[in-house]
Amino acid sequence: MVAEKIVQRFDVVKVPRITTINDLAVDMIINLSLTCGTGFYSSKMHETVWKGRKLVLRDKETGEFFDDFSGNTDQKETVRQMLGLEEEQVVELSGDNSKYEIYFESSSRNKTLKAGSWFLYQIFPGTTLQCQRLLFKAARRENWTQFKNL
Repeated sequence: MVAEKIVQRFDVVKVPRITTINDLAVDMIINLSLTCGTGFYSSKMHETVWKGRKLVLRDKETGEFFDDFSGNTDQKETVRQMLGLEEEQVVELSGDNSKYEIYFESSSRNKTLKAGSWFLYQIFPGTTLQCQRLLFKAARRENWTQFKNL
């Protein structure tokens, strides 16, 4: 189970009731530190997508995740290219796609999520770079217990 989650890098939970991202994270003990405190939500409505707004796609057939920020180097196209969008283009994008589930980055932890919607968050980094940084930081601080555990 853990090995599978390491490969997937993300987890998706169903929102049990109307709540904010912050309250959901507290209630479900979700660690949002890998995405700088933000998460991703599904939407059936049109969402504005601008340059720099992060998106995560999940293939409806395979369950594989695609993103442009976690360090996954296996994908050949950017998320925007996979959706047929130009990189610089600001567009209204429908969350209803035949091939992918689309998850939109929320810029605020106070975003209200609808009951029954889906919330996505990153559980493992796509590369070992973050772990290497923590290892070097522990060594610099001579925190040998943390160093050993990493």
